[in-house]
Amino acid sequence: MIVTPSSEGNVGAFAKHKGFTPNVDAGFINNFNKLAIHKGWTKEEKKGNRSAALVEEFNRLFGTNTSDVHLWQKLCQLVGITDVPPSIKKCKKVSMHRTST
Repeated sequence: MIVTPSSEGNVGAFAKHKGFTPNVDAGFINNFNKLAIHKGWTKEEKKGNRSAALVEEFNRLFGTNTSDVHLWQKLCQLVGITDVPPSIKKCKKVSMHRTST
């Protein structure tokens, strides 16, 4: 199974916010928008916190080791690539093509 923010309940970026429980089925953006309302963030605070939360979620799901072929293959699967390449170079190529179309 591919671990996605939805399948794990978005706990990473949201767990540290006491009093806020993310909706497992809502996805990252919807949960983040609800968190911003819950916290009463200004537009600028929301923008800065969104960037930090996205990085935190990405790192939680994929790690920070860019030389781990398994993480690149996981990313390929997550964006819908069914014939997952065996190398990082090929994973980068197909995933960049897939996300730009």
